Amino acid sequence: MRRRDILKKLWIAALILCFALCAAAFAEGSEYTLSGEGTEEKPYLISTKEDLLHLAALMNEEGTSHFDYWDAHFLLTADIALNDCSDFAAWDENPPEDAWTPIAYRNIFKGVFDGNGHTISGLYINQAVGKDGYGYGLFGTMGGEVRNLTITDAFIHPRYVEGQGGIGAGILAASNTGLISGCSVNGVVICEEGSLGGIAGRNNGEIVDCTFDGKIVDRCAENGKSHSSIVGGIAGSGGNIRNCSVSAQFVCEKPDGTLMYADMGGIVGMLSAFREDEYIENCSFTGEINSGETAGGIVGYAGSIGKADAVVRGIIRGCTNSGSVTAKEDAGGIVGDIGISSDHEIWVDSCINKGEVRTLGYATEAAGGIVGYIDIRNTGTAIVSNCTNEAELSANMPGGIVGRIMQSNGNVRIEKCINNGAINGEIRYAAGILCHIQQWGDNWNIVIDQCINEADITTVANAGGIVCFAFDADAKASGRSLTISDCINRGNLRSGGINNYMGGILGVNALAKVPVNIVGCVNEGDLEYTSEVLVDRETLSGTLVTLARTSGGIVGHVGTAPYFSVNSGEHTVNNINTENAYLTIANCASTGKFIHKEARFADDVDEVTVENWKKSGYDNVLNFFVSLEGGIVGTVADEGNYSVRVVDCTYENVEREIDDWNRYSTNSNR
Repeated sequence: MRRRDILKKLWIAALILCFALCAAAFAEGSEYTLSGEGTEEKPYLISTKEDLLHLAALMNEEGTSHFDYWDAHFLLTADIALNDCSDFAAWDENPPEDAWTPIAYRNIFKGVFDGNGHTISGLYINQAVGKDGYGYGLFGTMGGEVRNLTITDAFIHPRYVEGQGGIGAGILAASNTGLISGCSVNGVVICEEGSLGGIAGRNNGEIVDCTFDGKIVDRCAENGKSHSSIVGGIAGSGGNIRNCSVSAQFVCEKPDGTLMYADMGGIVGMLSAFREDEYIENCSFTGEINSGETAGGIVGYAGSIGKADAVVRGIIRGCTNSGSVTAKEDAGGIVGDIGISSDHEIWVDSCINKGEVRTLGYATEAAGGIVGYIDIRNTGTAIVSNCTNEAELSANMPGGIVGRIMQSNGNVRIEKCINNGAINGEIRYAAGILCHIQQWGDNWNIVIDQCINEADITTVANAGGIVCFAFDADAKASGRSLTISDCINRGNLRSGGINNYMGGILGVNALAKVPVNIVGCVNEGDLEYTSEVLVDRETLSGTLVTLARTSGGIVGHVGTAPYFSVNSGEHTVNNINTENAYLTIANCASTGKFIHKEARFADDVDEVTVENWKKSGYDNVLNFFVSLEGGIVGTVADEGNYSVRVVDCTYENVEREIDDWNRYSTNSNR
């Protein structure tokens, strides 16, 4: 063998030995060093994949050795690929070569990591939750600062293990108590339980000027398990998120494709106010959300659970949703569900919804252009102000601004809000501003002030230009009130049903002994019943006939039992314009027309059937089924729990549009 060949082989052997020794040293974390000094002026430099792996190893060492690095400064000086991303879309089934162990998986990172405009790609985590930690992301627990970093083609799937507790996971950090700013994240998050987000799983710090695009899939019932998750595009839970945007697809499903439980929000799944002010500010969402529980274009669930001796506010301000939001339970263009169980406040201000909002669940679930559902169980306050809905709503219980309110105490204010989106009620109720109120207990107050509905409302049953239905059966309770002031309805109300009510401002007031004040309101919309009342032989042969088809320019119906006939029984005017009436309508005006089709006989009705009906004491047969209309109030129940006072109100349009075709004359006075 020639000398040159021998030297070449010796040189290759030396290189192999060198690489082996370096790898061993790196594995032990003893001799591998990072360039720099870790100070702000001379940060440690992260230039290669090996450097990043070394940082993770240092921060996960047991004992105290990680203290030398946990509050240091680090600077990324080059793009780093942790895996080949050419097959990224198939990583769920065909994982890449290298899985990632988060920086500060066991400990906490309190230093500064400056991405310097560079990119980390190919982050891959797909493992069961272990007893030694539950934080999954590029960082585990991040208590310092991460800035100016881009992460692309990331894949995270922490797998739930029974008895291991809640999972926290985000592509950038599992838990953030520091500051994340100027970061852009792209990837896929698959969750089975816990608090998960596109950027952070839990956020008790700040996230500012960040973006996420990708996909979040909640498989909370995978492998036969059934757990509830909290999922958000920026963070699963927490607050203090500003100037962030998300473009993503969210889906919560079983392996068989059916929706399962999860609170989902385009920005944050759950805003939980612990500090004096927790905010989501100037954020936006585009994409698609499909949740098996509640969902909101910005926040899934907003609740205040802070200390009883501190004033705590959760604030959602200046946010825009342009994505579609679908939930099996309550859904909102901005917030799916507001829940307050203590003396605190949730405030939704200056937000705009432009995306479709739908519900898929029961008749009691609601959709709101801004907020789906408000639930107050104590003396807290919910405020929705200066918000606009631009999108069409089709749901079981849709309201242009708020779907429904249920409270036993506390205060709700809806003020200076505008609905421009068409409202389609698929089951029973629909309204331009607030669809449904159901109350119980003492000391609750609702104020709807300076709100405008510009859009048409179509329903198969009840409708209200501002509020559809208000109910409280507890006539003994005190300290309750509803005020609707200086509101305008310009939308036309159309109902295709028979047993129902419509009001230009309020559809049904079923609040027993509750002071209700409707002041300075204007209805400009028409109230139209679009379907005919078809009277057949079976109806005329029955002993009980029910019909409630009533319209009022301001209020449709006042009283309980709104589904029994308003045309039967004895009625008086004893409860109208009484001095101390429960309902006061003052300085209101209606200019809309009343439009309906008159009752018609079905083909099986002959003259003999009509004559038999007359013998029962009702001479004017079809007049029994005619719609009742009032320029200000449609009907008032003659009960001690309800009374009405009308002051300085006008109805300026006396035109009626009816179809007066009649097969059998009943000599009725139309």
